This record gives sequence, structure tokens and C-alpha cells, in this order.
Amino acid sequence: DLSATMSGQIINLAVREGDKIRKGDFLLQIDRTTLQAQADSTRAALDALLSDREAARANAERARLEYDQTRASHASGIVSDMELTRAKTQYEANKAAHEASESRIAQARASFVGARDTLLKTTITSPMDGVVTRLQVEEGEVAMIGTMNNPGTALMTISDLSVIEAEMEVDETEIPTVKVGQTATMKIDAYGERVFKGVVTEIASSPL
Repeated sequence: DLSATMSGQIINLAVREGDKIRKGDFLLQIDRTTLQAQADSTRAALDALLSDREAARANAERARLEYDQTRASHASGIVSDMELTRAKTQYEANKAAHEASESRIAQARASFVGARDTLLKTTITSPMDGVVTRLQVEEGEVAMIGTMNNPGTALMTISDLSVIEAEMEVDETEIPTVKVGQTATMKIDAYGERVFKGVVTEIASSPL
């Protein structure tokens, strides 16, 4: 059972009931225009911060060199204590700015990864081989994600028809004569007069 993982209008529905599909096949597309814009925006912001980091790194390196030179000159008595303090303060400020840029980049990168992940979830592909046995949406409908009070839009059901499990009710008066491992024959309405062979694998404790 596939449910919507993203809210949005279904703009492309590629399957119908009864279609055989393979794992990874494209099923439907939810409108991604707004989410694409958000992903592009976070990517642009990340690129800008990466450029700012290079400038901050260059400023920190230049301030470090100036501080080293000032310390050497101060040791030789060429510059005053005030000049040394100024150079040290400038170096520490530029170093802090560079470290802050690294933190902003990490935050922007996380935002971009999240936006890209959200964008990818607008494309729904099949998680398994099987047959579309139930299609509950149409192209143009708006899919909604689930909440505490709303299970969300059920998109479709994909079934593996290579193995079918049939549940049969046995009359309670016959339960004493049924044993685990016992063979059984059964008919299923959908298959007409075809007879299936089965084996009793479990007997419940309830009378049904």
C-alpha cells in the first residue's frame, strides 16, 4: 500500500489498475515546482557561503601574518604594545569570522540536503515487482501526507501475485477433528471449479 509522502497535485500518473510493474518503475509525479525553487534557493545560498568562506580564510591568513610580523617587531622594540594588541585583536576577529562561516556552511548544507530529499520524494517509484491491484487516485488530484488524525492519501496497492494467501473459516464444530499438518482441499469462488491443495499450519484458540 503506497501513501503520499509529500503533499501536492499529481501531474503525471503512469500506471493503471492491472499493470504489471517492476521494482524501480516510475509510478507517478507530484508537482515539484515550489520544492524545486526551494532546493535551488538553498543551493545558491550554500554556494554564496562557500565563496564567503574563501574570503574569510584569506582575511584570517593575512591577519595572522601581520600579527606574526608585529610580534617580531615588538620583540625588537620597533612597535608599541598598542600596535601588538591591535594586530592580535584583528587576527582573533578574522579567525572567529572564518570559524563562523564554517558553521553557517554546515547549516546551509544540511538545509540543502533536506530540500533535495524532499524534492526527490515527489517522484514515486515502485518498491517491488508486482501488479497494480488497486488505484485510488487520478491525475490532477491533490495528494496529502498523513497526520495524527488523517492517514493521508492512499495512492495505490501493489500486489505480489506469485504467492496468494487465502483465509478460510472452519466451523467450530469441526475444530476438534482438525490437526496441524493435516492436508486439505479447497475451492475459491474466483477460480470456479479449480481445486487447491493446502496444509493446516496453525489452529487458533478462538472458536472461529
